[in-house]
Amino acid sequence: AMAGPFDFYMFFLGEKAEEAIADLNILKTVRSPKKEIEKGEKIKLVTTVKNIGNKQAGKFRIQYYLSLDSELDDLDIMVFQKLMHVKLNPGKRVRYTKKKKIKNSVDADDYWVIAKIVPFGDDAVESNNVKFQSDRLSIVEKE
Repeated sequence: AMAGPFDFYMFFLGEKAEEAIADLNILKTVRSPKKEIEKGEKIKLVTTVKNIGNKQAGKFRIQYYLSLDSELDDLDIMVFQKLMHVKLNPGKRVRYTKKKKIKNSVDADDYWVIAKIVPFGDDAVESNNVKFQSDRLSIVEKE
């Protein structure tokens, strides 16, 4: 006999309950404590990413942006990106630290520093893949 709609429905429910999925989450991102830096100076960025899902997460890209507002969009300047070849098991975390020079082409202004992760595999919740810092960074012309 062919499976009826009810059988399909029960199968679908069962699958959903069992489905394992990774969920990468930026726990926090911090930068070097200076509130103001000159163009050409280095900024230190530290980001902690945790897999809060119930399945191993594959590699992901971590990106840093400078933003004049706290929304990540096409107007923002990507400072740096790095491919992370780590496989995070459920509950595990990784901390990434990078020192990056601020290019002279960046306009002097006050910026939010935004960290973003771009998972290559399935990721349960995308809204926890972006984190911006609550205080802004002033980039100023060289003295």
